[in-house]
Amino acid sequence: MHALWLAAVFGIPIFFMFHWGLDTLRSNVEHTSARLIAALHFAFGLMLLTVYAIQVVPPRDDPVLGLYVMGTLGVLIAAFGVHLSLRVLRVMDRLPPGVGVAVAYVWTVPGLWTLVTGHNVFDADAFVHLGFWIDPLYNRPFHLAMWVAVGLSAVLVAALAWVRRRTRDPSRRGQIDGLLWGNALLGGANLFLGALLPVRAPSWMPPFPYLVGLLLWMSAVRIALRRYAYLPFRLQQYHHLFSLTPAPLLMVDGTGRIVDRNPTAVHLVGSAGDSLADLLSADQRDVLAQFRTGFARRRPIRGREITLRGSTGDRWMTAEGDYVTVDGTTYCILVLHDLTEERERQAQLAHMAYHDDLTTLPNAAQFYQRVAEALADGPGHWDTFALAILDLDNFKQINDTWGHQAGDAVLVELARRLARQRRGTDVVSRLGGDEFGVLLAQVPDRLGAESAAERLLAAVRTPIIVGPGVSIDPTISVGLCLYPSQRHDRDSLIRAADIAMYQAKHAGKNRAYVFQEDWAHDGPLGGAARSALATDPARTPAGLA
Repeated sequence: MHALWLAAVFGIPIFFMFHWGLDTLRSNVEHTSARLIAALHFAFGLMLLTVYAIQVVPPRDDPVLGLYVMGTLGVLIAAFGVHLSLRVLRVMDRLPPGVGVAVAYVWTVPGLWTLVTGHNVFDADAFVHLGFWIDPLYNRPFHLAMWVAVGLSAVLVAALAWVRRRTRDPSRRGQIDGLLWGNALLGGANLFLGALLPVRAPSWMPPFPYLVGLLLWMSAVRIALRRYAYLPFRLQQYHHLFSLTPAPLLMVDGTGRIVDRNPTAVHLVGSAGDSLADLLSADQRDVLAQFRTGFARRRPIRGREITLRGSTGDRWMTAEGDYVTVDGTTYCILVLHDLTEERERQAQLAHMAYHDDLTTLPNAAQFYQRVAEALADGPGHWDTFALAILDLDNFKQINDTWGHQAGDAVLVELARRLARQRRGTDVVSRLGGDEFGVLLAQVPDRLGAESAAERLLAAVRTPIIVGPGVSIDPTISVGLCLYPSQRHDRDSLIRAADIAMYQAKHAGKNRAYVFQEDWAHDGPLGGAARSALATDPARTPAGLA
């Protein structure tokens, strides 16, 4: 009955120690922290198993083996704990390779050497004769070992508390808290249930009560493991989920280095580039500095618009981000939303709103807006310019004779020819039907306007082939108005140029008129004042009027 009771008392924690050890090892066997935590659980499970065996096996059945097993496991548990604490404190990262491991384990050599050779310290025969295995004897070597364990816990607690005070990362503080309180509980148990015990323990005290401290230490490590992502727990499952997520994901450290990217992100931005700086377009370099500042303060990223160099060109995106801690290091997981197609659709809609579908020239809305900008006192303002209204002559006859398809072809070709005459900031647009508008920059006087109009007339006159054996000789009628010498606002400029264009139509078409003030009083077709060039018949009827 006593054996069954002991089996229940020791069996439950033994089961959990081995279960936790296997679970931790399975999470990431290649990771040092995972192996250390698993080794701690396995070693403590074996120690509990040894203690159970000592209680049920007769003293004559090799108690020396029990002593050596327990002593060796105790030293190794302490060594594994120191190694783990040094990794969390990142001492191992600051030391040359191998030195950190030596610091974690070199102090165990005297203890292990004594266990193997030192019967003068551990007198196994005395333990047997005094009934140590059933009623433990807490002698001088035992108390010395307990005081060493208490001192070691105190050193680790002080080091952990100092690092915690200097750490701003909440996740890392949580990791340190787990080890700090675990070491504090372990040191307290070793002090009150080990170092301060009398030589003869009270009869009501269970054997080896200081093991309670180790149990508390293991539980604290387990809680830290679970709550604060103490190591990449279930890393394979996490990476599987990371890879299957349909959204593009980037895992980035505090410097902007890309640690990992899922297949969707690889398809979107490629696999080249080790840092965000390599992916950001040239005008987005300030984003990296802002990211680093936000990372240091753990500010979540919400709807940040960025432009990345994608595998097929620049991609417009929004980024959402938050932070995870893996193996004691914090990373930012960036979720990217590709806005490129949406931006392109918006650009297409904007283009359609301000451009003519047939000729792709700016439409009337954009033309009127550009005239207003030229008049405004600000960007786009021009001191002088000429506004021209152009109308294709005999367009109805072209449509009636050759069909609307031929008429469209003529308009497209006319638009192309006018656009080729554009200089720098000039604006050429289709206002509707067979009417075009041209904004001629830096035209200071009538002579300049007439020269510009002559170029437009000459560019249009070349025949246009609209079908097999079908050639059309296009002509235009042009009306111009000067700013600021003739008109000062948009509507009056357009109206004056339109009046001049109708004067050119009425005078026989295929010519250009610069607006004259008396036309505004006689009506769009009244008056006979014309440019001096128009009165010279030698320049041809299609000349500039």
